[in-house]
Amino acid sequence: MLVLFNKPYGVVCQFSPYASRSTLKDFVVIPNVYPAERLDWDSEGLVILTPDGKLQHRIADPSNKLERFIGCNSTAKQMMSLYGDS
Repeated sequence: MLVLFNKPYGVVCQFSPYASRSTLKDFVVIPNVYPAERLDWDSEGLVILTPDGKLQHRIADPSNKLERFIGCNSTAKQMMSLYGDS
């Protein structure tokens, strides 16, 4: 089984509690599924969840060299906050 979840911005990509931030547990009610990959809390996008440990490892292990697409959309203001005014 695979669950495809569009993780919103500001959500930590784990099920266990994390400080004052929302986690996957706040959105996914299917028991015993775990993320095959993680997105940073300050990003949004597709997260694959599965109860299959072998499949999870196959997806996450970089030695399997699975193709991934990572897109980026940012504003000049966001870039300035990351890299300063210079």
